[in-house]
Amino acid sequence: MKKRIIALILCLAMALSLFTGCNSSKTGDTSTDPADGSASSVAESLAEVPQEAYDDVVRYLTDGAISADTILMTVNGADISAEYYFYWLGYYFSQMSAYYSYYGQTMNLNEADEAGNTMAQSLQSMADQAVTTYCAMTLEAKNNGVTLTDEDKKTLEEYASGQDPNYLLFNCATTNAIEHANADYLYYSAFGEKLYGENGEFALTNKDVQDYIEEQGIFNCRYILCQTETDADEEAVKAAKETCQGYYDELSKLSGDELLTRFQELQANNPDGNTKEYSFDATSSLTEGFRETLQKMKVGEVAMSDKTGYGYFVILRLEPDMEEQTEACKQNAYSEKLAELTADYKAENTPSYDKLDAAAVLTKLQTLQATIAAVENAKAETSADASISAQ
Repeated sequence: MKKRIIALILCLAMALSLFTGCNSSKTGDTSTDPADGSASSVAESLAEVPQEAYDDVVRYLTDGAISADTILMTVNGADISAEYYFYWLGYYFSQMSAYYSYYGQTMNLNEADEAGNTMAQSLQSMADQAVTTYCAMTLEAKNNGVTLTDEDKKTLEEYASGQDPNYLLFNCATTNAIEHANADYLYYSAFGEKLYGENGEFALTNKDVQDYIEEQGIFNCRYILCQTETDADEEAVKAAKETCQGYYDELSKLSGDELLTRFQELQANNPDGNTKEYSFDATSSLTEGFRETLQKMKVGEVAMSDKTGYGYFVILRLEPDMEEQTEACKQNAYSEKLAELTADYKAENTPSYDKLDAAAVLTKLQTLQATIAAVENAKAETSADASISAQ
């Protein structure tokens, strides 16, 4: 369960983003194609969103095989409803659709990976892991005395009930599922504070954070790149090296705040440079020669690299951001503790789970999303026309 928890912490951040902001009727876009036609052509052929989908999105997507309140799984005896499960299935579907869209591609639910698992099967597996992990985590929090206040519960209810119906439907969600997912986040956050907060049982010390920084190979720096093109001739390479050498010669004579200020000025003025401070760890992908130079440096020191695949670098090594790394250390420790505490939690499928055909559900969800998008676009155009007419 350890890897599962660590991998899914970002999903809890997603739940937080829902909880703190996104109360909108905007439904977004879908880049995937239904098996029987393009999303746009299907949308154009449908005049409105089926009422059955509003009544029970789970029943609609499964053609009546499963209902929203059907229990699909249990975790140590705790029930996992279909509407909560479908919330996460829809979430991973939307995330993967967005990933493909970003690269100008469409997602094929029947495409298989090297292990022979189709995309639909992989998304189903992700949903399995998510609901199991979050259920175990929340149960463990409750077992350790974590509770939600009446104000928390009221806020959760008000937020979930305030969501636009088409926004919910587009994301394969219900008000109950939204409330459940955000409650998970509150339990996660409160349990983390109980364990690793300032007065928590496992509150971190400065040494804990420093050890984490060392173990992870974390370092911060600023750099100026004097870039050379791949096919640069000898004169261009020589010019880049001389420019970089000039920066280094000037900066190496400075120290402290004066050094940092001048370095930032050169970053801003150098056309091939960057104006930011960067943080890297041992797993970061860095060009050969950059990491080697940086690792030999002391904090506050300036150095010049040998020629790399990008050109020459002048680097200023800085102290890691302690606030950022303290939080990262806390999350890492908390993830490992959760993995330890929930290692014995077991999920069991109910007979109803076997009725779930993920490929069929997600194919139908594609069509439903296209329909909702078409309806929302039509609303927006009508509203815009009315606004123009009123002027």
